[in-house]
Amino acid sequence: MPKWDGHSRTQKGSVTKYFDFLKMKQIEYSFVVEFMKRTRPAISVDIGCGNGALAAYLNSIGFDTYGVDLLPMDKADRIEGYQGYQLDPSKFRQEDGSKLSFPDKTFDLVFSLGTVKAMGLGSYKEPKEEGKDRKAVLEFGRILKDDGRMIISLAFGEPGVRERATPFRAYDEGMVERLIEGFEATERIYYYFDRITWQWIRTEDPKRVREYFPKDDLDCLGIIILVLKKKEIE
Repeated sequence: MPKWDGHSRTQKGSVTKYFDFLKMKQIEYSFVVEFMKRTRPAISVDIGCGNGALAAYLNSIGFDTYGVDLLPMDKADRIEGYQGYQLDPSKFRQEDGSKLSFPDKTFDLVFSLGTVKAMGLGSYKEPKEEGKDRKAVLEFGRILKDDGRMIISLAFGEPGVRERATPFRAYDEGMVERLIEGFEATERIYYYFDRITWQWIRTEDPKRVREYFPKDDLDCLGIIILVLKKKEIE
């Protein structure tokens, strides 16, 4: 079983202000695991899988899950909470998530946790590319079966790019809608981080997230987890 211990840190080694990163990732990973247990996808892929440990864990409990990352498995980010799980190299592809080599309509489930928000911003020495987050979502849709599901998680709050060691975008409702155009959200789940209790609080109301965080404190963000399906062509 996954073990959640220690502290997740930024690349510079400092614990992120007002932002318990480790618990956030636990929420995202647990959501995917529970979703898969409920829906039983025959074949799935983790885009931005880091060292592939989450995909490896999913394979260990009976799912056929592949992993994709921009970096080689041995140099990619460590997946917190899944130490000890190693993905079979035959199930890993080192690729750009917006230019995947999988055939059309391969997967029942495509999931990407916290990766889309950083795409096109020069992370991991990739060239900057305007609109790459949208390009990636469309590519995820290409490899998704017509009746499949896509799960993506994003930083949610005051919109704009955060210039960090690994730059990323924060999205508001309008940006989310433009990002997922052509898809229908079957689930939208928001979380905000309570700085008093040091807990992530779940809500289905995006206004609750915006109201909680002051606009001038750009380190304070919520997250949104989206479950998407392809819209039927009328």
